[in-house]
Amino acid sequence: MHFVRKFNQNMKIKKEKKLKKIITLVTGNQSKLMEAIEIAKKYPIKIVGKNLYLPEIMEINVEKILIEKAKYAFEKIKKPLIVDDSGIYFEAYPNFPGVFTKFIIKLLGFDGIFKLLKGKTRKAYFQCTICFIDRNLQKPILFKGICKGRIAERISNIFDPNFEFNSIFIPEGENRTFSEMTIEERKKFSHRRKALEKFLKWYTTKHV
Repeated sequence: MHFVRKFNQNMKIKKEKKLKKIITLVTGNQSKLMEAIEIAKKYPIKIVGKNLYLPEIMEINVEKILIEKAKYAFEKIKKPLIVDDSGIYFEAYPNFPGVFTKFIIKLLGFDGIFKLLKGKTRKAYFQCTICFIDRNLQKPILFKGICKGRIAERISNIFDPNFEFNSIFIPEGENRTFSEMTIEERKKFSHRRKALEKFLKWYTTKHV
């Protein structure tokens, strides 16, 4: 009986593995990869990671940048894959900082950001854009997730060294910054989660 039960369990595991479609997330960020793996668990899709250097074209349009990255990555690994990019956008300055998010916070610092928004609307949003590419597609497909909110009047007492804007961004419906929330609390606002969910639902419908 033990042998039969063990055999059945092994067959079940093999069947589940066979049913799951494998998608490669090209990233060197382990926390990003683990989040994607966790989100994909409820879908017949398995996310695996690949750390690959991706050259970035000189462009302010995040979609064009991601499409070029996806094409470059696909040439290297020849498997269905996704690449993503996240940034913050100020309503007072359309499409900004966007692709320059990391550069702007390092260049201006928090004081510079506050001066930039002085007398202007403090509404802002985080956006994650995912680009999927496969050999059967005529062109790469894009999926977006957005978290609306505003820039705080001051820096939070809890600083987030992993992503500085978390210390001054307050999501819609909240009075705390992201840095003041637990990881679990942030999940319901996550722009990356929203973008991934859109992709996973679409892929499940079209390919599984």
